[in-house]
Amino acid sequence: MALALTSSMGCDISGASDRFSKRRRRWSALLLLPVMAFSQGAIAPHGKTYGDAGVDEVNYVALAAGGGYMLAGNHSNIEQKRREMWIIRSDSLGAILWQKKIGQSTYTSGEAILATADGGAVVLAVELGDTPEDYDARLVKLGPQGEVEWSRTYGSYGWDWPNHLIETTDGGYLICGWTDSRYAGGGDLWLVKTDSLGDMQWEHRYGGPAYEEGNHILATADGGYLVTGTSVSYSVGGEDVWILKVNAEGEIIWMRVFGGAGDDDGQYAQPLPDGGFVVLGSTTSYGQGKSDIWLIRLTDEGNIVWSHTFGGAEREWGAALALGKDGMVVIGTTLSSGAGQSDIWALKVSHTGEKLWSRTFGGSGLDFGEFIYPTADGGYILAGNTHSFGRGESDIWLIKINSNGSPVF
Repeated sequence: MALALTSSMGCDISGASDRFSKRRRRWSALLLLPVMAFSQGAIAPHGKTYGDAGVDEVNYVALAAGGGYMLAGNHSNIEQKRREMWIIRSDSLGAILWQKKIGQSTYTSGEAILATADGGAVVLAVELGDTPEDYDARLVKLGPQGEVEWSRTYGSYGWDWPNHLIETTDGGYLICGWTDSRYAGGGDLWLVKTDSLGDMQWEHRYGGPAYEEGNHILATADGGYLVTGTSVSYSVGGEDVWILKVNAEGEIIWMRVFGGAGDDDGQYAQPLPDGGFVVLGSTTSYGQGKSDIWLIRLTDEGNIVWSHTFGGAEREWGAALALGKDGMVVIGTTLSSGAGQSDIWALKVSHTGEKLWSRTFGGSGLDFGEFIYPTADGGYILAGNTHSFGRGESDIWLIKINSNGSPVF
């Protein structure tokens, strides 16, 4: 079902939200729940919120060089009626040290960020081109005070939407996402390899006649990469979790598909200290509710060791996970528990898939968990979006928790 979403700055983003899994889940939650007034001006009980009168969103958080955090997302420029990429550099308590807003098109959004040793960052963004059906990936290098040092764009006519970015061992970068440019079926998983200045070295598309999307990349010990995403072409139901193992040049070594009769998607993966990987996704095929968080442990060859779902009677989905000393913490969203319509959900799980603790963060409205990063003190920094607190329709929400999930700020 298409959703005609128009933010307060008048920018129609229905196409973007309807065609990509993370956004599709978030906006579908709006369809399932009664509309409530946004809590403009409400103060969050913990953490920091960032935003103005319109819609402001975060997609990614990373630790900054020298301490503090880097956030990547987007900001409503109401006067210019456009969505701009918004980069925030904060101190260790969330106070803004500097911020940068970039974008001349109707829609520009920061999708991922890597902090650099010089105090700056490399930001992965998506940007609307000349028509509503032309989105390109963009890589931007920012200096220590947010100044633009270089910028590169990737894609041709059509949808070229990036989701994740890593630095490679040669100092370059690897981007993954989704493309329907150049007759790529219904949409293909897309990898782009660049050098240290963002100049493209190679790109590959992977997929069949239907739809595929890449959501996360992980460098592996053999010099290759593990790509986590979603496939319709190779699924047994609707969408399935799709895992690709590729070598350093992007050539497929093996691929695996996991799913059932419903819709299942892969969002994130991490290596485990005793070998293999854990994959985070969401499932409507298995579990207790309408949609559950799904964790799958794989061997180095992609074979299942265990699989567990987490959720209640309603809908839950996972966004990212971070490893800790005695397990992993998942960040996602729950509609089954918490204070409001939807809450940020932090869930700690052992390396064998047992739930250790669970925490929700939210108010009376819609709140979404987007990203998590481990901190040096054994805790975690959580990044999400809130309709319950802050100044506008939607604000960025940054929360620091300790190793037991209790808020630090």
